[in-house]
Amino acid sequence: MTIKCRYCNATVQTRKEYSKHLEMHKEYDITCPECGRTFHSLGRFREHKEVHQPKPQCGICNRSFSYTTGLRRHQRQFHRDVKRHKCLDISCNATIWGTIKCLEHPQKHDEHCKQPGN
Repeated sequence: MTIKCRYCNATVQTRKEYSKHLEMHKEYDITCPECGRTFHSLGRFREHKEVHQPKPQCGICNRSFSYTTGLRRHQRQFHRDVKRHKCLDISCNATIWGTIKCLEHPQKHDEHCKQPGN
């Protein structure tokens, strides 16, 4: 039986060797403050933190993704030719995908201004 380390791709023959090998990754023991899950690499922890955030959504087709990496891959694959526009309102940092959505976006500012306290 061969066991491959999920952190550094080293291979060992037994579970005992694997447990011993994992000791070298202990310095990267990171616990998520949201759910208590433990991670042995900073990269995996950073990736995991996204599950506690609202799911990233495609601004063109509204498809939701678990991670922003999936959203970026989707946009490159399916919406490569769609133009991105920056909102001209200086208090808004939105990036709008597509001309139609760009024309609809100012309505969001109107709705915000009509709310009490704004």
